Amino acid sequence: KSTQSNILVQLQSLNHLISIYSFATACDLTGMEDQLTSTIDCTVSCMAAHPHDADICMLGCQMLRIISTSGLVTQGPPVVNTEACGLLILLDAVEAVVTALTSVTGKQSTSFQLTSDALRVLKNILRSHRTAKDKIINAANFSGMERIVGGMLEHSGSASIQEDGCILIWSLCFNDSSNQICVDRCNGIMAIILAMMGHSDVAAVQENACGALHTMSFNQSIKTTIVDNGGVQCCVQAMQNHPTKRVLLERACTALISLVMNTNQPENPVVMSREGINALVNILLSNTLGAKLHIYAAHVLSILVQGTANALLLCDVGMSNELMNALNSVAQSSKENSERVRLIIMALSGGQ
Repeated sequence: KSTQSNILVQLQSLNHLISIYSFATACDLTGMEDQLTSTIDCTVSCMAAHPHDADICMLGCQMLRIISTSGLVTQGPPVVNTEACGLLILLDAVEAVVTALTSVTGKQSTSFQLTSDALRVLKNILRSHRTAKDKIINAANFSGMERIVGGMLEHSGSASIQEDGCILIWSLCFNDSSNQICVDRCNGIMAIILAMMGHSDVAAVQENACGALHTMSFNQSIKTTIVDNGGVQCCVQAMQNHPTKRVLLERACTALISLVMNTNQPENPVVMSREGINALVNILLSNTLGAKLHIYAAHVLSILVQGTANALLLCDVGMSNELMNALNSVAQSSKENSERVRLIIMALSGGQ
């Protein structure tokens, strides 16, 4: 800390710390609390002293990412270290990370690594301490959300950045209308949809993106933006590409329940594609996805078939014994679901 003006010394020190803590990731860090606190404090101070130095900020974010996932585990991927993340919050690491995202410009490779590590740090902190939500939003003169979205758009080809960016948007906007509006204003909807389109084969990206779209769709104006920019079709595509991923399918269905419904005119829901209708029917026909997902798929269909075009598409599918059995099981789960199934059966029989 006494040599903050010497950038070379700072870089060498950060590199040594990264080497030490990379080795310690698979070790028990019990008894190292004082050293851990000093390491975080020095790293954050270094980043604060050199906010425009791309290399220092990149190494600082890498150091903080390693600390946030140092795991007390010896096998498998590192897990979030709740205690370490608590220290990161206490020692103003959130401010340092968001400031680094805001301030640094440089080589593409440096920018990519910094963004990747920074979003992972923020995700780990938020997963372990929900109270960090306001710190992330308010950091660097209230630019936290803007920089998360900016990082996604700048590095749209990185699946890991899109995965972390989507889950951050999802978590930060959950039951928070002001954050939803903030995301919309900084092109967050486009970032989510581009993530889904660019990484259609990556289940984790699709799952987090569907969750983010669902959360954002509770704002009526934003919901219209999502629909108008292909959000419904992106959810359908995710279902088609990952027909066995139960959690992803649940996220896609819950997003569609909100997106396709016309609250003011139930008889005019979003017009679904034939592929979308078929994807929902295939969920109902599956014997391995579970009753909960069957209920979600039936819920989406019951909203859709209140529109004539969607009802005709479902009628084209036709009734089968397997589909009838699945619908009967859904109907038995609750009175509300029984009414939904009645609408679906009516559409399957041509409205009779």
